[in-house]
Amino acid sequence: TTIRERNGTTTTTTAAAAATSAASTQPASSKNGHGAAGPQLEPPFDDATLGTYSHHGIEPKYYGEGFTSKINQDRGCVVHPYVDSETQSLFCVFDGHGERGDEVSEFVLEQIVARLEADADLATDPEKALVRTFVATDEDLRSKADIDSFFSGTTAVVVYRCGNAMYTANAGDSRAVLARTDPATGRLVAVPLSIDQNPDTPGERQRIEASGGFVSDPPGEGLSARVWLDRNMTRVGLAMARSIGDNAVKKVGVIAEPEVRTHVVTEADAFMIIASDGVWEFISSEDAVRAVAASLEATKSASAACKNLIDLAIQCWKDNEGDYRDDITAIVMRLAPYPPEKSA
Repeated sequence: TTIRERNGTTTTTTAAAAATSAASTQPASSKNGHGAAGPQLEPPFDDATLGTYSHHGIEPKYYGEGFTSKINQDRGCVVHPYVDSETQSLFCVFDGHGERGDEVSEFVLEQIVARLEADADLATDPEKALVRTFVATDEDLRSKADIDSFFSGTTAVVVYRCGNAMYTANAGDSRAVLARTDPATGRLVAVPLSIDQNPDTPGERQRIEASGGFVSDPPGEGLSARVWLDRNMTRVGLAMARSIGDNAVKKVGVIAEPEVRTHVVTEADAFMIIASDGVWEFISSEDAVRAVAASLEATKSASAACKNLIDLAIQCWKDNEGDYRDDITAIVMRLAPYPPEKSA
């Protein structure tokens, strides 16, 4: 975990380490600041409240048996206090892809954190500010000469909490999920804070095809629909309908504009999970909530619960894909409403 200070704000960043390391980060609560540069800082929340973890993917060796580690293209961060406010926080996960995916996700993380904080409409219209930040960051990336984003891009799921209001902006197939107590049963249920934007989702497909793009349906259970430039479906094959970067398919309806959903935190809300699709590929939102809830009950630690979720995802990849695994990144954050005098 890289823990760094930005303008007096403590930021916990799950950053990719070298592909040869066993895991790209340690839990956010680590005082060692694995991979950190400069002075070590306290995490923005304690172990019991916040957990972050990221693990690089693997792929089969080109020659011989076994597998080799991939460069982790995922990024994530937690910023608190945000906008110099103890009741405002920012939680982000980015899943880079393509040859320059790690550079794209790193650049996008830094731009979104800074741009959103500086947006004049953040206090009065957070949804407008989030949409503008995503679109402007996409334009910034396109003009950045030293990062080729023509065939590289990143997902982005960003949760901005202001008092008891949470605004989730999503572009792509990373996901944010809320665990809430069902008043009828007393059990925790999974409530989506974001919706995956797959190419074959009706509204997404319509926009892409109207823009001259082509969408192939999933070739089998558990596989992805894809976006193509040509009717023969030989060029690109992006597995999401929205992203930052991926300039090759911007002309055929793949957009950076996020969908924004709003939620008000109540006493019924227990925690949220924000993760890249390395978690969601084989674990449903409901199963993730159950797994994290069980870990929290057993360990009382959000950091341990987050790592246990990553370990579960790793085992699922091994069981289903053998010597291949995507990068896996997650944030687990306990939730509680601020009192009325702080929530305004």
